[in-house]
Amino acid sequence: MTDDLELLRQQKYSADLERYEAQLLETAALLKLFREKHDGQQPASIEALRLWARTTIGDTIDPYAVLTRSEIAQLWEDAEY
Repeated sequence: MTDDLELLRQQKYSADLERYEAQLLETAALLKLFREKHDGQQPASIEALRLWARTTIGDTIDPYAVLTRSEIAQLWEDAEY
């Protein structure tokens, strides 16, 4: 019984981690596109960034098409701290 509960906890943790990683990549890609479009300016908030993205880009974005390998590696390195 405890093994089943532990397995369920691990599965939930894994799913949560995957969602976090996807959101982190998407946010980094949107920030990069926003900065390129607005001469390096920062958005007022994450909500403003997401609104800009929905009205400008649409609902989906492929972060791997926007970010370079080195940017992704730096993102993971920064996220560890």
